[in-house]
Amino acid sequence: MNNEEKILNLLENMQTDITTMKTDITIMKTSINDLKEGQDKSNARLDRMEVELAEVKSIAIKTHDKTAQLVEFSNETDNKLERIIEENKSVHGLLGEHEIKIRTMQKRPV
Repeated sequence: MNNEEKILNLLENMQTDITTMKTDITIMKTSINDLKEGQDKSNARLDRMEVELAEVKSIAIKTHDKTAQLVEFSNETDNKLERIIEENKSVHGLLGEHEIKIRTMQKRPV
């Protein structure tokens, strides 16, 4: 093989290598684009999740506030019920005394 053939052979090998590298680069570009698309989809999902999380936090805050109001209402109701029970005992005591007096008076001859 003479020098020209060697050089020609080297150039052909280089051309093959360059073609292979171009193919590899094209494949890598496609892979990078696929990764970018996947990342964009992940970012979109993350954005939606952040919005949903904010909504859940808002609902949790409202629920907490309502629960606090219900606890306060329940405590007030319990206090009022206790007061009514005590007042009912007093009324029952008074009625009991009056009932005794009425029955005693009914037994007396007129």
